[in-house]
Amino acid sequence: MQKTWLFQICSTALLSSSLALMAQSGISTHIINSEVVSKIGTSLNHISVIEMPEPIVGATVGSDLVSMEYRDKTVLIEPLKPGVQTNLFVWTAHSRTTYEVLPAGDPSALSYSIRETYAPPPTPPPGPTPEEAQTERDRLHDTFMMTVRNIKARHYKETARRVHLRVLQVAEDQYAFYVRLRAVNATPHLYRIDTPVVSLLSPLFGERMALRSMNEQLTDRKFAQVEAYDAYQLSTHGSTLVSRDLRSGEAVEWVMALKKPQRSRSMFEFTLPTDDGDQVHAVVVF
Repeated sequence: MQKTWLFQICSTALLSSSLALMAQSGISTHIINSEVVSKIGTSLNHISVIEMPEPIVGATVGSDLVSMEYRDKTVLIEPLKPGVQTNLFVWTAHSRTTYEVLPAGDPSALSYSIRETYAPPPTPPPGPTPEEAQTERDRLHDTFMMTVRNIKARHYKETARRVHLRVLQVAEDQYAFYVRLRAVNATPHLYRIDTPVVSLLSPLFGERMALRSMNEQLTDRKFAQVEAYDAYQLSTHGSTLVSRDLRSGEAVEWVMALKKPQRSRSMFEFTLPTDDGDQVHAVVVF
């Protein structure tokens, strides 16, 4: 127990001595602060060195009686006569440092080397634990999955020899709808498929009929009852569909997001490229 106590006393004494020697050695490290004037101790026939963290773009000293040179990241200061006190400015691309050059004195007060550094970035706030992050993801997924609903398609068939487009499901969050679609090439030839253009339809007549078809894909016959309408193209993003040639009999499914309109119940038209002049689209209410 006595040996441990003596060892701790000796260690503390050695550490204090090392810090004192460093403080008196004239070698120091500063954090750059443009609002602070740092003092540089000088001595005749001695050079003081300033090391910057990046290349110097300019430096100027207030008196010709103090020699100053700079190159790359280093500034050299040497007084030529005693009793001269002046100032020094050093610029880099991202900082300006200001110094007061003290009159030449005893070498014990000399600033042999000053190493300038930038302040370390602030410590980021602690993030959630893995368990907390998982809980938050589960909460978001649960909320999102509760919005998923199937899109009905009464009397919809994929037997006709054309390209069919079907809206299968829709989910939503505060900002967007997320739609799952399916396309089938029932033609005997290749069909070049690409992400559909989405339009918001505003019926001039038949709007009540459209609202009665909530979460439903309209047949062509039913959509014809809407008659006149205005169409506004919507912004889409995040489509998982890759543009390619769809072979005869081939089907593909994908998900895409579209910006939510202000209206809570709306009619949307998803339009694929035409096939030999035939329209390929799906009109859905959700």
